[in-house]
Amino acid sequence: MVSQPPFSLPHVEYRSSSRYAARSRCSLSHRSTQQDRFHSGGLGACRGCIQNCGHTELVCDIDPTLTNVLIGEDWTIWRVDFSRAFRTSKNLHEPKNLVKCDHQLFDRLKTFSASDLAEKTKRYLSKEEINSVMARRDKIVATFQTLIAQKGEKEVLY
Repeated sequence: MVSQPPFSLPHVEYRSSSRYAARSRCSLSHRSTQQDRFHSGGLGACRGCIQNCGHTELVCDIDPTLTNVLIGEDWTIWRVDFSRAFRTSKNLHEPKNLVKCDHQLFDRLKTFSASDLAEKTKRYLSKEEINSVMARRDKIVATFQTLIAQKGEKEVLY
């Protein structure tokens, strides 16, 4: 049985071009973008924003602009435009941003395997990209385990 990936992403259809796999557009009804909330002063340290930091580290998104974070009608956070993500670096870009984590998400990260990821992304990610995601996943889990040992589970996991 394949486990669920630790984050939800809107489905995007791919089309092929002469040289590259190209992503076609997807539409998502959304309330606002993270940029809108930032400029209105309503960003705060919301749980979804905290999860967004973990997601950015996991997929190695080197250009996480605020307009690529959509907030749905039900306040679900959706990430779009991963054209600069899934790099092959095995290092975390900003590990200092990993300060809190949802308990269920943490459990899912610990149990999510390379074979699960390969099954879900076989059309989109190379073996090297999958190995890099898993190496970053291991570092994210280790970071939270260290924080839990230092501060206690109640301070780190919610």
